[in-house]
Amino acid sequence: MRRIGLLLAGVPLLAALFVGEPLSASAGSYWEGTKSAAPFSRERACPVEIESAEILFSIPEFPRPEEGSGACGASVTASYTFCNPTAEDKTARVLFPAGGFCGYAPISGESGYTVTDGAGTPLNCRLRYTYLGNGFAGAAVAEERREDEFFGEDTSALHVSYSYSRPKEAERTYFRLALTYNPAKTRIAFDGSPKVTIEDGRVNAVWQTAEESGGFGYYSFGEPAAAEELAVSRDRTRTVGDTEGMEVNVSEETAPLGEFLEARRPASIGASDWYNGFVDAMNFKQSLGFAFLSFDKFNETSFTPWCEYDLSVPAEGRAENVVTSPLYPGVATTGDAKSTAYRYEYLLSPAQSWSDFRTLKVEIRTPFYIKESSLTFEKTDMGYAFQRAGLPLGELSFTLTETENAADSITPFRVPSTLYLVVVVLAASAAILVAVVIAVAVHYAGVRKRMRKQAERGAAREGKLPPE
Repeated sequence: MRRIGLLLAGVPLLAALFVGEPLSASAGSYWEGTKSAAPFSRERACPVEIESAEILFSIPEFPRPEEGSGACGASVTASYTFCNPTAEDKTARVLFPAGGFCGYAPISGESGYTVTDGAGTPLNCRLRYTYLGNGFAGAAVAEERREDEFFGEDTSALHVSYSYSRPKEAERTYFRLALTYNPAKTRIAFDGSPKVTIEDGRVNAVWQTAEESGGFGYYSFGEPAAAEELAVSRDRTRTVGDTEGMEVNVSEETAPLGEFLEARRPASIGASDWYNGFVDAMNFKQSLGFAFLSFDKFNETSFTPWCEYDLSVPAEGRAENVVTSPLYPGVATTGDAKSTAYRYEYLLSPAQSWSDFRTLKVEIRTPFYIKESSLTFEKTDMGYAFQRAGLPLGELSFTLTETENAADSITPFRVPSTLYLVVVVLAASAAILVAVVIAVAVHYAGVRKRMRKQAERGAAREGKLPPE
């Protein structure tokens, strides 16, 4: 059985060889960047075509988030020539993302984003917003408040808020609340980012604080959730501890959902975008199982901003648009600045919303080096270039490093896909299982052989040799 033990002991080693080492703090740090994208047509069955697209990346330097520097002067300028093959003038409503979440630089919806016509005249752009969890889905932009199976403007919204004051010298305090409700009739959100668990068929929320005063609470949409009395203690147990000097006040607010959201809407986001973003956020959390929205943190940073404008193309004519966006790459450090990887992403798939796409040219002007890319670039005096007829499948992405032969490192850009990992692990498991089965068969074959020889020796000693 020693051989079997050795094989089983090798399982973790084989898994490590197939899957690769996991990311850890010692492997470096990662900052998420933003994506740029091709223009998206909101018009269904739009006959306008993209005759040509020329995308220029200008990357003179890298951001240094580890040093607190997010600005780097990098930008992408995309020149699109649209053509209208029909005998009628056409106007299409166009969207492209104008920022979004960046892990190391604050980005507003207007900073550095411009749209002009072929003569350089700025076009009138309107800012629109979609929930960040939708990704770069321009189809999520809607003019009206979206109809939903659960949420409506008249859906009841209940906000129960707690405020507290506690002795300044007191240690940490824990607030516990249990909620009972039917998920088909009620949706829940929280303030204060509690730790939430499901126990005894109820949602248990625990807030902890070391502050002298503050507040927290929960939201119930639809039928009101049944809440037990708030429990307060000075330890991590469920036992109510010493609360001398503690004061907790509770208040309730009830309103139709439309009014409730409008009273909390940021001035920068339109009414329909804010309402639709909330509905999308709640449904996104619901799709994850028992995950809950922290409503007090639901604000402008929870949205992807879009520039929206009208594109007019004359009958059998052309129109040119030039879109300029700042670049904020994803950054993965490895401890060695020369091996730090900078990931740039430009979504090409929104161009599928147009009737046709004829030619694509991409130029990257940079003194740095491509480590890996989704398309095959040619080296030029200014950097790199790519050209192809038609729209490539997938998205455009490339990773730059400061040196040509930067050391490989496990970064978020190089992590294998989930499907790949599943296939590899299954293959490795099957190989290990076959090896174990063979080892067991060999082991017991040897046992049977030794037992037969022992029987033969015993028979010989007794003078009972087996017949020849």
